[in-house]
Amino acid sequence: MDEELKMLPLPLYFSDAFKLITTPQLLRGVQQAALRETAALQQALAALELTFSDLPTLSPQTAAFAEYCPPPPAPAVLTTERANHYFNVCLKRIESGRPTHPATPALVLVDPTQLQPNCHPDAGIQQTGALVRKLIALARIAHEHQVRLLLSLPQEAELELWLQLLEHLLIETESEAEVGIELSAHSSRLLPTLGYLERLGQDHRRHLLIRLFQHDYRVSADGTTLSATTIRLNLTAACAFLESDNSSQLRPQLVLKDPALATTLHSLHQNHDWSISLLGAQVARPALHTLPSAASPLDGLQIITERLEQIRTHLHTLPPRSHPIIAGISYEQQAPITTYQPGAPDTACGTLIETTEEQVRMAFACCTEALPPEPYQSIAECRQTVDRFALLLTKHQLEVATLCALETGKPIRDCLLEIQAAQLLLRQHLQLSPQVLSREPLLTKGTSSCHLQPAPIGVVLALLPWSQPIFQFCAMTSAALLTGNTLLIKPALQASQIVTHLFSLLLQSGIDATQMALLPGRFESSGQFLLDDYRLDGVLLCGNAYAATEIRRRLNQRLGAPMLSILSDTGGRHAAIIDADQSPNALLPGLLRAAFAVSGQHPASLRVLYVEEKIADQVERGLIQALPHLRLGAPERRATDLGPLVSRELMERNHLHIERFRTRGCLIAQPTLKPELEEGYFVPPALLRLYTLDELQEQIDGPLLHLVRFNREEIARPLDEINRSGFGMSLTLFSNDPALCEQVTRRARVREFSLNPSELHPHSLCCPGIGQALSGSAPRPGTAHYLRALIRHQLIQRPLVPSQPLS
Repeated sequence: MDEELKMLPLPLYFSDAFKLITTPQLLRGVQQAALRETAALQQALAALELTFSDLPTLSPQTAAFAEYCPPPPAPAVLTTERANHYFNVCLKRIESGRPTHPATPALVLVDPTQLQPNCHPDAGIQQTGALVRKLIALARIAHEHQVRLLLSLPQEAELELWLQLLEHLLIETESEAEVGIELSAHSSRLLPTLGYLERLGQDHRRHLLIRLFQHDYRVSADGTTLSATTIRLNLTAACAFLESDNSSQLRPQLVLKDPALATTLHSLHQNHDWSISLLGAQVARPALHTLPSAASPLDGLQIITERLEQIRTHLHTLPPRSHPIIAGISYEQQAPITTYQPGAPDTACGTLIETTEEQVRMAFACCTEALPPEPYQSIAECRQTVDRFALLLTKHQLEVATLCALETGKPIRDCLLEIQAAQLLLRQHLQLSPQVLSREPLLTKGTSSCHLQPAPIGVVLALLPWSQPIFQFCAMTSAALLTGNTLLIKPALQASQIVTHLFSLLLQSGIDATQMALLPGRFESSGQFLLDDYRLDGVLLCGNAYAATEIRRRLNQRLGAPMLSILSDTGGRHAAIIDADQSPNALLPGLLRAAFAVSGQHPASLRVLYVEEKIADQVERGLIQALPHLRLGAPERRATDLGPLVSRELMERNHLHIERFRTRGCLIAQPTLKPELEEGYFVPPALLRLYTLDELQEQIDGPLLHLVRFNREEIARPLDEINRSGFGMSLTLFSNDPALCEQVTRRARVREFSLNPSELHPHSLCCPGIGQALSGSAPRPGTAHYLRALIRHQLIQRPLVPSQPLS
């Protein structure tokens, strides 16, 4: 990807050639810098050899700096009512001239995402136009009251939209109006952004206020993808540019995290009249996960959009093919079957060649022979292979996400999040495997030593789902290979293309091809051959409870065959309980995300929401107002919230389920489906009323959220309903009452329990729960228990070697 881009070199911003670069060229540099990896950025910054010019180091007593306290994070705005409320709040701040901080009087901070319901940087011209109109109104009123307007610190994916909004403000507002933007040295695009803003100010003959943070105050240093060294180099380059002759229109304010650095930069305050303040350490919040240092597909807007369009064009020109691959050899002799996209059923997604009985037997023979007599002698090489696969997955994540979106109908944002979760899981398996494969000594008496020696269980069959094809592929393959097993991979029919692509990446990483086989096709045709073979030693299954029951029954019917290790993850129901002491507006974004991400088809999607009666009307009203603002559309578009369902059969089951509630008068709300989406397998999100969980007899995957009201004094009723549901449910409780929290924790028999989580969505890997009841028997992927389930322990007893007498 990097070879296709000719990025503007960083030394350009400090040379006379900078004055010859046009504004569009500089904006293109900002877009291209989104793909610059951390190592390349650090190398380019270090090559500049810049230092702060002639700055004396002062003792902390010689300079006093105010502490900057950034505004608390606000929940995402998902209703017009909340967006209008935020606009009025900004308006009142401007009219009152109330500063956001003592060190920056007469300045109002505006977060553009709060001005529009469900704002997304790639949502289209209509939403951008509405944002511009509101910001222009605020800027004009700010000019009348002599107040400066500053756009709050953007996420990396929002940066280009912020720059676009700032340009509109410069064009449409009076020349005296003071506007600006917050930026962070945490951004790999900081220097190109400053260069673009400088040229923008020159073009419009306007000064721009730049508040520059040493660190992104929303994450801690431990949760950043940039090292402290890179951030310091980035800040050094930014200050050098702001001091240079090439910067004349930018008015900087520095917000530093390092007090020693603040005293070092004190002369900038004296000589250039720069405002310098310190960022309070207590405001930093740790990130949920630390991901590998690589270019993030969520960073950048235009350049990633262009790349995604190129990938879609390539997939349309050369449709992918899924076919059996055994010992690295492709078998494509049979007639292919065309598969279609769920978002556009008339458009082909690719071709599929089904596995035959003969090929299944060949795969078993190959994988059985590939089992090494000493499986753990080459474990270090296997770990290196899995590590290379993780890097390849990062490199090709846009291709993987696009193919997954087109084939399964999952929005591409959800596919990218699934890739991030898969990367984290691979790292966890790599870290845990040495511990799991170590010998376990046992206590003995007499003159012998005894220990448990781990060994692989043998040939493992992995039955992959369509709902989590990337995550489960990484979980099953890495666990099986790191524990010395050989693997037969059978993907779901609706995920054949994406699994084939992942399989090819695994082969590219250098894995021994004889240890794996890819066997795509319909389960009705090839599944019987896979389950009936006596050489099968274990099964990894992710699907629904009914399929798991049928597979287990078939395996148990094999007369004389050995008992198998069957690890089944059959999902279940995710329920949440909201107490009356909670703020519905704060919880609303998380609830919608949990219920409708992946169109409600994720195994951990929120199915049932218990709401205390005192706030039930408020929660229900917020959900009703938010539903029309959820974007239902093509899954390959980055702004899409809900894509199509995976099949026509599932779509019809959803429609039938909703119609049952409609006839009973229990359909609370459901937006109307747009005419252009009627050809695909789309179902608008629906809110359904339940009086008890016992009414929900069947499990249906889809954008369906069931609401149940309860009385705080009768909390035992919903807990009893959850306990007798038959599923090892996931339960989330939102409450500040210690007594209630203790009661629910003690009484709920669930697989996973979360208390007031900061993030509520189905991609979370925080809870290491294990299978239970109808939810299956598999431990949580990414844990040592998951790896141990794929090994057997052999008892080894040897006589102790007597010590040699001294000569």
